[in-house]
Amino acid sequence: MEVWQREKGSTVLLAILILAVGSALVLSLAQTKQNSVSAVVAQERSAKAFDLAESGLETVCQQARAHILNGKKLEEFSADEEPVVFGGGDYTVKTEVSSGKLRIKSRGRYEGVTRVVQEEVEVKIAPPDFDDNWVIATKDTIDTKYLVPGNYYYAEKKLTLNHNYGNPKGEIFVGTGPGGKVHGNAGNHGWTITELKNPPKPQEITVEYFKKSYSKTEIEKRGFKYYGTDQNWDGLPKGLENKMIFINGNLMINKKDIILEGNFKSLTIIATGNLHLNGDVKAVLNNPDATLNLIAGGNLHINGGIEAGSETAQIFLYSEKDIHINSSVGRLVGRLRAKGTVHVNNKCDLYAAPMNLNIPGVLIDGQGGSGGGGDNGSAQTVFTVVSWQEIDPGQF
Repeated sequence: MEVWQREKGSTVLLAILILAVGSALVLSLAQTKQNSVSAVVAQERSAKAFDLAESGLETVCQQARAHILNGKKLEEFSADEEPVVFGGGDYTVKTEVSSGKLRIKSRGRYEGVTRVVQEEVEVKIAPPDFDDNWVIATKDTIDTKYLVPGNYYYAEKKLTLNHNYGNPKGEIFVGTGPGGKVHGNAGNHGWTITELKNPPKPQEITVEYFKKSYSKTEIEKRGFKYYGTDQNWDGLPKGLENKMIFINGNLMINKKDIILEGNFKSLTIIATGNLHLNGDVKAVLNNPDATLNLIAGGNLHINGGIEAGSETAQIFLYSEKDIHINSSVGRLVGRLRAKGTVHVNNKCDLYAAPMNLNIPGVLIDGQGGSGGGGDNGSAQTVFTVVSWQEIDPGQF
């Protein structure tokens, strides 16, 4: 009887021990699971806080890009420091500009977790390649009396092709918008006209100055010499070589030619009204690196012509209305763009090659053309990351 009682007592003790060990194990597993769940939740919260901080960086970069493309200086940029609620949390940014670099601190917060990232970027302006093949393009009509073998001509509505000058015959490429028509007698004179079906649209040009009213101060901030009234010049006034010139009105250039040679390499003129080279006045691009940009809010007339001493010189002609080429344009790289009609009444020996437009307020929308195109508008501003790091929230 005594032995049996001892064995019974041992069994009870063993059962109690097993129960205690099992309970401890269950509690341990439960605690481990709870810790694991807590760790996963904490990790998710941390990741979301980090994503919010990164969103702040990206938002500020886009704001800085828009600021610069609007012609403003980087030193004038600052971001709103108020918290932005987003994705169940919020982010707050701080910016500082120093030595041409933009430093951005961005704090992301999500359900009690805070993370801060810091990025320093250097902002550079990259002139976009004007790389479609449409040498002459308009949203209305083209009426040309001179053709260049291999060139592309695009008119949204009507394209009239004639050839009145003794250039060798060849093939040209043409395109129109839906319902657009091609007319003319060039085909009757031995030219091969290849009409592109569903042609890609030419790269569009946006000239912001014709959409907004800018003060003298705003224009000069963009690097232009400002004239607030109509101008009549006997040639280019001294001191405007290698300048960007803005005329809030009409510009008439009379008597003297504009000659780009020696150290005179570039000239950009924007007039909100008409821009005319009157009489026999012509532009002469003797410098092989010469760039001439003429942009008109009204009509653009080239009456004296454009001469080029080198095929590497380039011109860009743009009009919100009509372009008239009334005298010879020599062989060089160029593009003509208009919203009205382009009238080519004399020789116009332009050819397609990639060219840069580095004009504040003049943007390419990047639709791309037959030359490949691309999102050139967005490529205008290049951000080079100088440094990136995650920092302690206390440093925000």
